[in-house]
Amino acid sequence: MLFKMNHISYLLFLLLLFTSLSATANKNKTLEVVIPQQKINLSYQVAPRLSQLLIDAKKNTDYSAYTLGSALIKKNSYENITIQNNKIELIESLETINHTSAFHLRTLIEGLNFFQQEKLSLDLEKVQLDSRINPIISGNYQLYLPKRPDFLILIDPNHSEKIIKLKLKPGYNLSKYLNEFYKNTDIVTDNIRIIQADKEVITPKIDYWSNSKYYLSPGAIIYIGLNEDIENAEITNQSFLKLLQHHVVY
Repeated sequence: MLFKMNHISYLLFLLLLFTSLSATANKNKTLEVVIPQQKINLSYQVAPRLSQLLIDAKKNTDYSAYTLGSALIKKNSYENITIQNNKIELIESLETINHTSAFHLRTLIEGLNFFQQEKLSLDLEKVQLDSRINPIISGNYQLYLPKRPDFLILIDPNHSEKIIKLKLKPGYNLSKYLNEFYKNTDIVTDNIRIIQADKEVITPKIDYWSNSKYYLSPGAIIYIGLNEDIENAEITNQSFLKLLQHHVVY
């Protein structure tokens, strides 16, 4: 009789354990997505494929989202915690540098948003045509769907503590934008970097002998780094470039 009771208790324990694990598994297979621009939440009791999420997001958006600037983010991931720590460390290191440009850069960094973006295409047409880039999505995310910008972003802490927006102009390349904005102001071209909207980093070669032309995507960033005579300029510039590859437009 005692053996039978123990056996029944053991079976009940296994049943409760299985129920608990199933509940946890089902919870992990749900999807919660916040779309900040529209201030809406999308909830799925059964995790959908990426294409379904993008279709539903499109239904709640009254404009065509800019794919290159869109981002799917899991904010509490280990990668994003690391990125936020890197941002804080860079700000703290800039506080120790007694230079106006360092102060400008610190102010700029404080106003920017950096997050690890899921390495998934958010182009609905491409996703629908290729099952390999249309995975099932589960968990908690934020989905950023900005409008197509009509400007470029210029960040130049040597001259300003503010983000400068340059209006996109047909046929303009990097040199034309810089010449028009700075006019007679001298800038150090060795420290210029381009971060395209898809986060590709380009080191342009700008000199008298170069015929290279660099065209920029809408929302691309032009970063003019700290001048080399500033303390820890090279390390600071590299650290900031890594953050800019995670820049997200709210």
